[in-house]
Amino acid sequence: MLKKNETRSKIIENKEGLSNVSSAMIHFSEKSWHLNFTDLLKCGNYHKLQFYEQILKL
Repeated sequence: MLKKNETRSKIIENKEGLSNVSSAMIHFSEKSWHLNFTDLLKCGNYHKLQFYEQILKL
């Protein structure tokens, strides 16, 4: 059986691990959104694409 201090340290380790996973998932989802948005823009006409590419560069 774990002592109180050991239990606390295990909980803290688990929370730190979860925050790292969460930030990786958020980063991945932002990257996916950007790729999907760019693909969507490519489906439109060329002038709209140039306009949105300029916005994305800002």
